[in-house]
Amino acid sequence: MKQYDLVELEQNTPDWITLRKTHIGSSDASVLWGNPWRSPYKLWQEKLGLAEGEPENPAMKRGRELEKLARSSYQLLNDTIVEPVVIKSKLNNFAIASLDGLSLDESLSVEIKCGEK
Repeated sequence: MKQYDLVELEQNTPDWITLRKTHIGSSDASVLWGNPWRSPYKLWQEKLGLAEGEPENPAMKRGRELEKLARSSYQLLNDTIVEPVVIKSKLNNFAIASLDGLSLDESLSVEIKCGEK
């Protein structure tokens, strides 16, 4: 049995941004485990709307811009289709993840990172 539901929401839209501001996402998880660049207190402030989130830095922008091309390359190299999706935990209603790719049969998830040369 799946422990998540697909959320009918397109990534990088205003509704997606709102969802990310009010839920704990996979990008937030490292903060809870001791991320040296952001404290749990700062995350708590952000989720309550008491502080702004971190602005997009050049590495994040580059990754966002290259994600579609990287996903297409992955699909060609692996002969499989993956689509970006948002999922929400059935166990913890506050937990979400924006997956860079999920196979059509939902058996494979893909995380894309586009580092420097």
